[in-house]
Amino acid sequence: KDPFNIQSYMQLIDMYYLIGDFEKAEKPIDFVLSKNINTDVIDKWILYYVKAVLLVEKTQWTEAKKYIKLALKENGDNLEYNRLLAIAEFWSWNKSKWYELLKTIINKFPYDAEILLDWVTMALTLGYVDDAKEFVNLYFEHRNNMWFFAKSKSYYDKKMNDFKKV
Repeated sequence: KDPFNIQSYMQLIDMYYLIGDFEKAEKPIDFVLSKNINTDVIDKWILYYVKAVLLVEKTQWTEAKKYIKLALKENGDNLEYNRLLAIAEFWSWNKSKWYELLKTIINKFPYDAEILLDWVTMALTLGYVDDAKEFVNLYFEHRNNMWFFAKSKSYYDKKMNDFKKV
């Protein structure tokens, strides 16, 4: 009943996101941001990031980049935000910006398996075969030190082994 209960809005956002209704998931974010509701419970950068994720899901790359940059401005240098920005740059065909962002991210976080997988996949899409091979090799050289967040080590092993054959 409280129109300024940020936790309720976050629950709505999560619920709609999980069922794939990105339009409805965006509405609470837009409402909170437009009303400048006190977000002591949750920082604004989280709203900007979630909005960007929703826009990426809807392939609205330019708009997504705007919200990613707002999140970065509010929360500083964040691995996941930079990764999402690199993906948005890639799909909006700004390949040089994508390439530079991802190289910077990999240099800062060389043991993140998801980032390496993104990079290899996109590099091969662009025909950067030598660069892709370099990062596949990096994965296997440092496999025991890799960070596995989203999926299991066996998932990344399989993907990287498949890429090794290219």
